[in-house]
Amino acid sequence: MTYVIPEVGLSYDLEYYERYKAGIRVTFSPVERKFNVKADSKIPPSEVERFMNLKSPLFAKWLNKVEEKISVTLPSDSRSASFKNRLLNRCEKLLENYEGPRAEQYKVSYSKSYWGRCSADKVISISAYCAYLNDDQLFYVLVHEHAHLIHMHHKPAFWNLVELYCPDYKELRNELKSYSLK
Repeated sequence: MTYVIPEVGLSYDLEYYERYKAGIRVTFSPVERKFNVKADSKIPPSEVERFMNLKSPLFAKWLNKVEEKISVTLPSDSRSASFKNRLLNRCEKLLENYEGPRAEQYKVSYSKSYWGRCSADKVISISAYCAYLNDDQLFYVLVHEHAHLIHMHHKPAFWNLVELYCPDYKELRNELKSYSLK
């Protein structure tokens, strides 16, 4: 069932589950601009509504973040060999003074869900969308993926390695979250 909090312009779908251990769980779909709420069947709808009203300032922030995103669309020549070569050459130039672990192979991908990816066989895929990033942001993506050559996780050891080569990685990482890839 769909509920509305008019003060915030927020609507949410409510689903009940038997013995739901989380009590109340809220997820947000930025694409649909919709909140989904799962709750234990023992919690009355009035209690869920009270919870949603209490948390509405936080949910309003989530809605505003979606509106603040910078939309990035690939140019028509993005699948050309020259576009891929320009991006890979730019990556090579940024890595000239990088002394950390190095990949065996680099590829350009067209993923909208990640900036870069490192496979277990030491191949780094860089999203074509990285062509829009400034040099600092792209360098962070490269360092992040190269750190996966040693640590295939995001535990503290991984982040320590990233910070070694990119001390301002936290700011750069937050900047990348402001983009919406289309």
